[in-house]
Amino acid sequence: MEKIKYQVCIRCYTYNQSQYILDALNSFVNQKTNFPYVIVVVDDASTDGESEVIRNFVNNQFSINDQTVAYSRDTEYANIIYAQHSNNKNCYIVAVLLKQNLYKEKDKKSEIVDEWRLQSKYEAICEGDDWWISDNKIQKQFDVLESHPEIDMCACGAIRMKEGKNI
Repeated sequence: MEKIKYQVCIRCYTYNQSQYILDALNSFVNQKTNFPYVIVVVDDASTDGESEVIRNFVNNQFSINDQTVAYSRDTEYANIIYAQHSNNKNCYIVAVLLKQNLYKEKDKKSEIVDEWRLQSKYEAICEGDDWWISDNKIQKQFDVLESHPEIDMCACGAIRMKEGKNI
């Protein structure tokens, strides 16, 4: 097992959710924590411009020019961007922009995320069309898990919305 670098890995798989992905990403970077965490957003070769939305978000909010905390690499399966948030120094992002859709090959997507998942103590999951309404979500869950080692996982309530209204 790799050395723990992040306390939480936020895994976000997304496909053709360009109208929602900024809400998700903003809710991740707005987390207030006393520990480092990494967001791993995997765009599954969207066709609605979502990968460009993600790329612009990373370029605007993260220190992509700081070679000590950032890199970009192009592989046969994806363009990968890694960087630290410009203001929230506990927040890192890995944007995995897939070149082909891996919907039917879920194991390949898991392998991609494993690089960062294995460096994290816990994993939080949020889809690209969902977002967190509390800036303290992962800190609260982390604190509960840390103080109760007998607990293997935790979850929170949700609000379902349709056309901008709670249902």
